[in-house]
Parts: sequence; structure tokens; C-alpha cells
Amino acid sequence: MVSLPNWYFDESKMAGVDFEDAAQAESFDLKQPSSTPEKEQALVSRLGITSGQIVIDLGAGTGTFAIQASLTGASIHAVDISQAMLTYARNKAQKAGATSIQFHRAGFLTYRTLA
Repeated sequence: MVSLPNWYFDESKMAGVDFEDAAQAESFDLKQPSSTPEKEQALVSRLGITSGQIVIDLGAGTGTFAIQASLTGASIHAVDISQAMLTYARNKAQKAGATSIQFHRAGFLTYRTLA
């Protein structure tokens, strides 16, 4: 991750549930009734995400949106501060056949594109 001056907000410090715990990542995914594949697919459609586009999902969590966006053929960059969330999302993406996702461990302040 990118090194920031010490006066920047430390996005890696947890302020609540410890999402570095794999069990918490799975529990989080199961408790998200507002984030279903169907609802995320509707959002993908509404946003007009299509094959060939590049999408950055900041705070990707367990990857539900990134997976649905990937299934359109778009190139997805799923970014999250929690390695446990990214691992869970990567496994979930493999099961769904979502192959156009790159996973990045970073936060909103520390993510840098490779462009």
C-alpha cells in the first residue's frame, strides 16, 4: 500500500467490526439483504456498464457488485482495505465465473491506478 504522511487518516484502523477476520467477512456477506446479485445486476444495468469498460469498485467488500459488473465483460478493479474481504470476494468471483476482476488491497486514500 501507499505510504502517507502521518497526519493522514489511517484507513487501516478498524472502527467497529474487525473485517480482517475471515469469519466476519463471511458473516457480513450473509447479513446483506440489500446487496443481492439481482439488485447489483439491476444497478449494473442502470449504470450502463458494458463489455470493454473499466470500473473501479472502492470498498468492494465481499464483491457482489464487482462480480455482477464483471459478468458484463467489463474490466473491474475491486479495491478494499480488508485482505479477508478481498480473499472472500476472490473466492466468490471464481465460483461465479467472474474472470475480469483484479483485486487490490488499498483504501480510498491509498489506491493508485496503474495507468
